[in-house]
Amino acid sequence: MARDPPTAAAARVRLVLRYSAAMGLVAAANLAGHLAAGRLNGADLAMLFLLGVLLCALGFGLGPALLAACAAALSYNFFFLSPRLTLAIERPGDLLTFVVFFAVALSTGWLAGRARD
Repeated sequence: MARDPPTAAAARVRLVLRYSAAMGLVAAANLAGHLAAGRLNGADLAMLFLLGVLLCALGFGLGPALLAACAAALSYNFFFLSPRLTLAIERPGDLLTFVVFFAVALSTGWLAGRARD
């Protein structure tokens, strides 16, 4: 059984670390959102998640940024939009916020990730 050269193994480890860091940034945005939930409303909270996606794109590239954008959108919906702890969206205004957030997160993640790569 042939072993991978150390450079291929190191590249895989770096890739896993980049994607893990992307999820860590989404988790950090969640934590910041929960800490600021009493002072910020829905659209303001979404900016915390967008910041995480942008930082991910600039730091880790396109793939991790797209993962962070999807995870951030789902997390924002699940934890901060009514009814909470579901993926349902109750109010039409929240639906618009979610759709715009998801579109902006994907596009900024894609653009910044492409610029970095």
